Amino acid sequence: MSALPEREALHDPGRAPTSAPDRQCLNCAAHNRQGKVSYMGVPCGCPTLCRECAMKMATGGKCRACGELFTSLRRTLGSSH
Repeated sequence: MSALPEREALHDPGRAPTSAPDRQCLNCAAHNRQGKVSYMGVPCGCPTLCRECAMKMATGGKCRACGELFTSLRRTLGSSH
């Protein structure tokens, strides 16, 4: 992960920080599992992954929400993990 504070959300200047503690992980949903969103892709900022899926995809992947490639993951605001 980067040197930024763990709970700091990366976002576009015109977009509010992302908080998604009650949303379902898009990766889990695709595989009929339950997981609550607590991580987002960088640089896109889409909150899409639970902790378990984020750890599996930590070195990069493709965002299931916007399709952008991400290079790292950040915890979302309000996540309890």
